[in-house]
Amino acid sequence: MRKLIVIIFVSMLSACASHIASQQPVILDDQSQFVLQPVPAVLAGTGRLEKLQISAPDQDHQLLLQIEIFAQQVKMVGFSLSGLVLFEMKWDPVTGLESHTKVPLGDLRPEVLFAYFQLANWPDTAVQRGARGIQLHSEENSRQFYRDEQLVFSIQTTKQTTLFDHHLQHFQIKIDKIKQWKLDEQLD
Repeated sequence: MRKLIVIIFVSMLSACASHIASQQPVILDDQSQFVLQPVPAVLAGTGRLEKLQISAPDQDHQLLLQIEIFAQQVKMVGFSLSGLVLFEMKWDPVTGLESHTKVPLGDLRPEVLFAYFQLANWPDTAVQRGARGIQLHSEENSRQFYRDEQLVFSIQTTKQTTLFDHHLQHFQIKIDKIKQWKLDEQLD
């Protein structure tokens, strides 16, 4: 019992909160940034549950994301596969991105996942407006992001799966859509 209390206490101490102002960019890597963009009308009023598999040469992570997209706000919660809340984020164009990490996540940065979510799902014009240090080349179901003619990362999308491949940092995120639904526009 004493070990359990110590583990819970250490977890609580290691949990943290962060805030990124509305026009402050999310750092993607040492040369790329993304300024989060307003919610596109076509996505407002939707929710989704997704399973992410993050693969790198020396590690693999799996988690679930629940995302709620309102007209002026996006909420994202990351869960372990067993249902433990890992992080919670809320973003709106006025106050910016608030992130609360519940457990230590190592190299996993929730705010970067949030930026990748917009890079994969927001319209091309919004993505181009927010991108810093990378250029978007878009085709049907595919986006490539270049820096000085070098491919940095790419996003391939099908109806049920999105594959994010970071060519320079050598990791991949496979996103399987589990469920989508319409939201009631009331916020708590």
